[in-house]
Amino acid sequence: MSIIFTSYKINIYFFTRNLRTQPVKKNICLLIIDTKLTYKILSIIKKTLILLIIYLLIITLYTINNYADEWNKITNKQLKFFKTHIGIKTKKELYYKKNLDLSKNNISTLPKNIFDNLINLETLWVMNSNISELPNNILDNLTNLKVLNLWNNNISTLPKNIFDNLINLEYLDLDENNISILPNNIFDKLTKLEMLSLKKNNLTCNKKNYKKWGLKIIPVC
Repeated sequence: MSIIFTSYKINIYFFTRNLRTQPVKKNICLLIIDTKLTYKILSIIKKTLILLIIYLLIITLYTINNYADEWNKITNKQLKFFKTHIGIKTKKELYYKKNLDLSKNNISTLPKNIFDNLINLETLWVMNSNISELPNNILDNLTNLKVLNLWNNNISTLPKNIFDNLINLEYLDLDENNISILPNNIFDKLTKLEMLSLKKNNLTCNKKNYKKWGLKIIPVC
């Protein structure tokens, strides 16, 4: 048995082992494939596809479980805080948040580990509140953060390493606080920083201090 493929249709012909095919007309492309070989190839393809589907299912299940493990690292204390202030109801919703706005919530204190495991966060606003200090390491897990706005709070001092892990930060607003002194090299790790605003603080803005603070840009003072 052989299968003959033409440019226009597929015909199946039966031949004896010793019978040769007849000459064909010009301009017709024929491809004769031994059926045993064809079945073998199709069988291999079928097995390969089954293995590929199984592999993709395993990868998918692993990914889902891995993400589930990640958002389950968020504590009930964290969830309660964000549910109270901005109405977030589930750990999964909080985990996938890219933008958080805690402004005008009359927050005086941010719990030490409140932003732990929020690795997808890109924008954080905590404006018009009564925050007087930022706990050390509170921002350490926000490695994807691009915008941080702490405008109009009561912050007077900042921990030396507070911004060290914000490797993707582009915009930082510290306007209208009570900052009178900044630690040396506090901004040194912010290599992607494009905009820093320090207006209406008690700071002396000059080139000497910019260098001392580890700045690579000129801030708005």
